[in-house]
Amino acid sequence: MKTQTKIKNGYNYLNELCSFNADFNASTPSVNPITNRVQYIIHQLEALNITHELDMYNSKNAFIDEIKAEDTKYINVMVRFNSTLNPTSDTIVFLAHHDVVNLNSENCQDNTASVSNLLHLCSLLKLKQENNTLESNVVVCFTDAEESVSFDSKYGRSGSVRLGHRITKGDLGKVKYAINLELTAMGKNLWICPYIPKEQENIVTKDILNIDSNVKTYRVPPNDSIALVLQGIQGVCIGTLDDENSKQANEKGFCSTWSLCHREADKFENAIESDMTNLVDNLLIRLV
Repeated sequence: MKTQTKIKNGYNYLNELCSFNADFNASTPSVNPITNRVQYIIHQLEALNITHELDMYNSKNAFIDEIKAEDTKYINVMVRFNSTLNPTSDTIVFLAHHDVVNLNSENCQDNTASVSNLLHLCSLLKLKQENNTLESNVVVCFTDAEESVSFDSKYGRSGSVRLGHRITKGDLGKVKYAINLELTAMGKNLWICPYIPKEQENIVTKDILNIDSNVKTYRVPPNDSIALVLQGIQGVCIGTLDDENSKQANEKGFCSTWSLCHREADKFENAIESDMTNLVDNLLIRLV
């Protein structure tokens, strides 16, 4: 009988990640991009006995594969979960950015909660892999430099540009679509912002709607999904809202939760444990 790893949920990870300030922001790349937030992600993956890849790349251009010691760098942390049931299946990618702008903020909504939810998802994927019940190949990527807003398909610097580059090179198998998490600390009302190349059928939205038919579609600010679609990869940004904020978004196209981004008011105290767990247990894990 296989031993099951003790699982933290996203809220537990969030509490820990919000307990210390980030030591670098996205506008100041370093020759050593392993920030304290990256160290936390690595430590939690190691605690779960999950193998990970550190993909460092040149901060000036994410398409440059060779880096020198003196180059300033960004870093993606990537985890692969291979299906033994369907080893030739398409790959589903989940991503969330780990970098921040405001070092004085807990950055709960943007985007610490999503990083935490992906750590929770990793623990569940690990169990499915061990129990031989994982039906799809899955990649989870904690991306850097989203806050630099550099998604250009030739010279972009963001971690999602780098991820797209790896996908188009074929490093991650045949990718079905990518799901980017943003603003997922509270609320059971799911919203999506799909970015679909014109020539492609919108598969990702259909799969999400099959699980949650009440999902709302909004236009949201630039995010990592844009970098993927610019490289021909189907992607969607997803997040959650409570009833009041969902009403605001429906009526005004904006809401008070989104206005917390990059502010010191973006605190852990705004997060709701049951809502975070609901997203992982009732949507993310069901997509695989």
